[in-house]
Amino acid sequence: MIAWVWLAALSFTASGPAHAASGSWMATLPRQTLAASERPLESAAVAAPAHVDAGVITRVHWSFTVSAPNSPLEAWLCQGSLCVALSSTQGKTERFQGRSATQAFRFRFRRPAITASGTAVVSHGRLIVDYEH
Repeated sequence: MIAWVWLAALSFTASGPAHAASGSWMATLPRQTLAASERPLESAAVAAPAHVDAGVITRVHWSFTVSAPNSPLEAWLCQGSLCVALSSTQGKTERFQGRSATQAFRFRFRRPAITASGTAVVSHGRLIVDYEH
């Protein structure tokens, strides 16, 4: 139910004022197991679908769950050399605004070895990129 409400809110937000040829693309992330380490784990590339051949980003939304929610986790969303620190497991940012909507994204996760032990699983990851031509 919460996911449906969140997606409905995104649809409403994305449909705001009419823009010429605006759209969104969505991708899911594979499940990842994170061990405590000083080195971040980088996800596979999250790329735009083939039908998105141009456009510039207006906003990016993300969400994921962590199996050990009280375990320290650092997360970033990156596109090329621009990485944005994520302060929570879901949110949105305009830091990628004006960049290519077709360039792939990557998530980076790190569980500092000094404060974490064992493993944590990141799953149910989703990325939504709003763009316009």
